[in-house]
Amino acid sequence: MPDSTKRLVIASVWAVVLLGLPLWWKTTAVYRAQLPFSQIDSWAERKACQLSFPSTFVIHLASIADGEPQAHNRPLDFAVIQETITSHVNNRLASTNARECVEFPLHVNIQNWPITSDMKNLLHHIEPSNSKQVIAIADIEEVSSAVITAILKGERERVRSLACDSELTERSNLDGARTMKFSPTYQMTFSLMNGNPDSLQVDWDIEAAVNTYLKPFISEVSLVSNFTVDSQIQHYADLAVTPQFMERQKLPSYYYLTPQTLPHFINSAEWNLASAISSYPTINFILYIPAADKTPLRIHDDKGQPLRSNAFLIPRWGGIAIKNPPKAASGKLEFSKEDLKPFMEIFVAQLRGLIGIHDLKKTMSSLESSYEISLAPTPQTAVTVIEMDAVVKQRIAENVVNSIATLKSLAQLVMDIPNMVVLDHIRTEVQLSLDSLNQACQALQQEDYLKALQHSIHAIERSEKAFFDPTMVSMLYFPDEHKYAIYMPLFVPVSVPLIMAVIKQLKEYKKEKREQKVKAE
Repeated sequence: MPDSTKRLVIASVWAVVLLGLPLWWKTTAVYRAQLPFSQIDSWAERKACQLSFPSTFVIHLASIADGEPQAHNRPLDFAVIQETITSHVNNRLASTNARECVEFPLHVNIQNWPITSDMKNLLHHIEPSNSKQVIAIADIEEVSSAVITAILKGERERVRSLACDSELTERSNLDGARTMKFSPTYQMTFSLMNGNPDSLQVDWDIEAAVNTYLKPFISEVSLVSNFTVDSQIQHYADLAVTPQFMERQKLPSYYYLTPQTLPHFINSAEWNLASAISSYPTINFILYIPAADKTPLRIHDDKGQPLRSNAFLIPRWGGIAIKNPPKAASGKLEFSKEDLKPFMEIFVAQLRGLIGIHDLKKTMSSLESSYEISLAPTPQTAVTVIEMDAVVKQRIAENVVNSIATLKSLAQLVMDIPNMVVLDHIRTEVQLSLDSLNQACQALQQEDYLKALQHSIHAIERSEKAFFDPTMVSMLYFPDEHKYAIYMPLFVPVSVPLIMAVIKQLKEYKKEKREQKVKAE
């Protein structure tokens, strides 16, 4: 074969290879939709929105008639009093932080009785009432300032701790490790655990008890999260710990559990507490009936004294109450709706803590005043308007911060792993999450907490949907080293002969040139 023909063949082969490389590169490339990194960074650096949590307090003075009273020759000017109260509260609650990442506007509105029907659902109402015919203006200002300060102090601290931490990391609770991580829906399971059915069979009317004592409460807090409820009865529920025996002279002896043993109360190896109904977080409430040889069973506090409730809370898990059967009980013991009332009250109180509701009764009882202060009346739902307002704000702050943290983690992951697939629907979910954050911010500015809560829920759901999308990990564990290991056996056997052929032809070409030069001379 002539040399020119050989060179043409080699050039043709190389042309095919060089033209095929871009096509191979394109067909093997990982598709990566462009994420809005600048918007994510803006939220992560707290530049996109100044979070604002306004509070409005409507104060009704029950004993004041129109135009009356006057105190210390000073007319009762509501506008001046409102401004004074606002100033006092803001001074008492002024943050020592050099830079606040959240604002807390305060609005005070003083009105005469009665409450009108057009009040906002989440407004704060304070109703001071007393038998005096003349109320000193200074008392109105001082009492109202003290009440509002006490109410807002803990609320602002919790919101600030969620939103203003120097490190933007995921916040999964509201008060230490007690509160459940936010979820739009929780699965609530009530379990009746019978220590020894050989000596006593137990049953309960839990459906009627839930409808009567729990349903009004969960209907009220459905503004924040929904609940699905189921129940079960389990027999032969042996304890995972051995109670100690307290022998007393002239008094009945009993068995007891110490605070140190309570974390091991749940017998996870034998008790079936897993929910197969849904994938939502589960909140467990257990009514435990001890076996006859461990009855009566009580719980001691840190001081070695029996707890009156005989119940305890397991943070971020649920609550447990112990019911000792009557001594004369035999055969079968059934708990009616009325029998379950004290235990349902315990479970409701425990549920309040698990979903982040903080009790204001202690706060109000600690205030010393000659005036009677009452909060806005609410139905018998175990939660006041102010408590509901506070938990809504905290959940908004939690959802916003967690959404930002999730989006920031996603962006960082995409930048750190070049081989990660990012499809168009991931970009769509990220953008929808950012849009929901913007809408939540606007709703907060307008003091529309219900709308802000819904937007914050959408934001966290969209961000987590994008982060945990299955397509994100399709090439996650395929680093560059694996590429070399796979493609080298393919390209090396092909490329070596081609390169050697080119080198050989170059040598022959140079040799021909030298021979031609010699002949020419």
